[in-house]
Amino acid sequence: MAPFSIVKIPQNGPLLVYQKHRKEADIVLLLSNLSTSEIREVAGRARGIDYIISSESGDREKIGDTHLLFSSPKGEKLGFLAVKLPSMKTSSGSILLGDDVPDDQEIRGILNQFYRTVAQDRGFQRGGKLRSLNGNRYIGSEECRSCHADEYEQWSQTPHAGAYRTLLRRNRYFYPDCLICHTTGFGYETGYQIGDERSRKLAGVGCESCHGPGKRHVFNPTKENISGKLNPKACLRCHTPDHSPGFDRLEDLLWKEVDHSRKKVSFDQLIAQHSRGTLKPQLELFVMSFCPFGLEAERRLIPKVRKYLDKVDFKIYFIAERDEKAKGDELPFRSLHGKAEVVEDIRQVVIQRIFPEKFFDYLLCRAGNLREPWVKCARKVGIDVMRVNDVMESGEGLRWFEENIKRGNELGIRGSPTLLLNGRRISVWRVAGRGGGGLCE
Repeated sequence: MAPFSIVKIPQNGPLLVYQKHRKEADIVLLLSNLSTSEIREVAGRARGIDYIISSESGDREKIGDTHLLFSSPKGEKLGFLAVKLPSMKTSSGSILLGDDVPDDQEIRGILNQFYRTVAQDRGFQRGGKLRSLNGNRYIGSEECRSCHADEYEQWSQTPHAGAYRTLLRRNRYFYPDCLICHTTGFGYETGYQIGDERSRKLAGVGCESCHGPGKRHVFNPTKENISGKLNPKACLRCHTPDHSPGFDRLEDLLWKEVDHSRKKVSFDQLIAQHSRGTLKPQLELFVMSFCPFGLEAERRLIPKVRKYLDKVDFKIYFIAERDEKAKGDELPFRSLHGKAEVVEDIRQVVIQRIFPEKFFDYLLCRAGNLREPWVKCARKVGIDVMRVNDVMESGEGLRWFEENIKRGNELGIRGSPTLLLNGRRISVWRVAGRGGGGLCE
């Protein structure tokens, strides 16, 4: 007798059919998409079924001699049934589909197609138009900054501030069930609106997600028109067992990360709390190569970043703009400290492209020897000077430099150094440590 065989039984077939197969098989396994109550009824009435595997969600249970195995909510776990041959002993359990388990490409394709459908059909995107704000409005976290600078700075370093970025990476930024917890005020008329550029200030879990809409408080700052101190239990509105399994056991630990009284976070702590999951935190430093404060920022940050190159997406951009008045062979760019700075900016972009493994060493050397010829540092760290010059003279360096400064110009960044974490500005000196610094602008 073959150890395994598959028999398809009509949904409304007689229960006696299971008893028939019980006589012909060592194990009878029933795959079902019936409701949980119907499955329990089948297990209670039928005889000879060893396992029922259901598409419904639930915990494992046993009715009589029949084991009931259920799926996990939202595909968080993968159930398994193991049969040991030739003894036919069985065991079952589930595998947590964490970040270390790669996606099944066929299933990922189905999900991506679903999200594309949502993105193209406005009918799927309705989040409701709730009105129960009593005339109050959502205004965005930037409005809170002028009075609550320390609290804003602490919030901007948390994963909450970049929560919308998770949806962008996972192609779920049109899905209402996700937006309600990854944006501010979604579902309300003045809250986040899908596809509306004016509401980008409400992308992410902002101040008003926890403290309530802030228009009235901005115009009349009193304790009565804002939710001040919060209970950690408020987090459970989004961090449900389905969305954040095990969150209740880590509640006290994670509450410390969002507590505004936590004024200073070390670089190690910052990276740790932003490196959970599959997304790397995006860290962008904008500098001018002759700015003493930018050089100091590089001296402090680069050694820290080097420890986490596998966990952080770190990029350096330069602050400059096109010089429309340039004539002939003049450099078509300008920067705060003149053409000599532009030349060094371009040189560093070229080195970053063709000698990426030497780039940080070169920056650290130049930060302490800016008055010396650049070739001194280049040769010290093993950079081919002639190759750098050839690329710069070919015009390729100018093209790369124009690509590099585009990011800062689009964001309107003028001060060196400026540090962005997941697209949101944070204090470079708080992250880098050892006191504050100035700004070239």
